[in-house]
Amino acid sequence: MKIKAFRFTGKYPNFEVHSIVTDDNNDEQDIELGDLEYVGTLNEKQLKELIQETLEGRQQPKLTNAMQQLTGKAL
Repeated sequence: MKIKAFRFTGKYPNFEVHSIVTDDNNDEQDIELGDLEYVGTLNEKQLKELIQETLEGRQQPKLTNAMQQLTGKAL
């Protein structure tokens, strides 16, 4: 994955930060990272980690504790 660009959505004072990333096939994904007030405080390493975590979260949904506890139980 490569970071192609960053973009902003919304209006002052509520800007949201997005990252456009491309995979090996040049397919683009638009990832919403959060509000500018928070994202703007991150250093390069933290921002990269946020992008990676957000990508992983989008690709690998996980069961919540409630979902795990209800699995196999009668309604």
